[in-house]
Amino acid sequence: MRGLRNSTMAIFALLAVLSAGAEAARSVPVEDQTNAILNIGSKPLGAPEIKRAILRAAVSRGWQPINDAAGKVRLQLDEKKKGAYRLVIDIVYDTKNYTIKYVSSDGLKYSESDRTIHSSYARWTNLLIQSINRELTSGST
Repeated sequence: MRGLRNSTMAIFALLAVLSAGAEAARSVPVEDQTNAILNIGSKPLGAPEIKRAILRAAVSRGWQPINDAAGKVRLQLDEKKKGAYRLVIDIVYDTKNYTIKYVSSDGLKYSESDRTIHSSYARWTNLLIQSINRELTSGST
C-alpha cells in the first residue's frame, strides 16, 4: 500500500513539473512589430487610406476600435462571454510603416518583469498583420 502511495505521489510530482514546463512554453516575448507599408500602383497611400485599411482589417478579425487619434489607433480584443481575456494594443502608423505595440491585457498571463505573454498574443497579432497587409495591397483602401 505504501509503495502505491509513493508511486502515486511521484506521478503527481512529475505531472506538476511537466505542466509547469508546458505553461512556460506557451509564453512568448512581447515585442513591438513594425511592418513596411507597400504602395501598390503609382500613387502612394495617404494616412486616411492606411487608417481605413487598419480599421477594416481589425474589425474583420474581431478587434474593436476604442480610441482613434492622428497616426494611432487603439484596439481591443476580448472574450466578454466568459471574461477569459482582454487585450489592448496600439497601432501607430505613418505613410511608410505601422507598428503594433502592446498596451495591456487581462487573463493572458502577461509578465512585466520579462515581458512575456500567452502565445495567443503572437497568433492574434500575426493574423492582424496579415489582414492589414491584405487590405493595404487590395487597392480598395
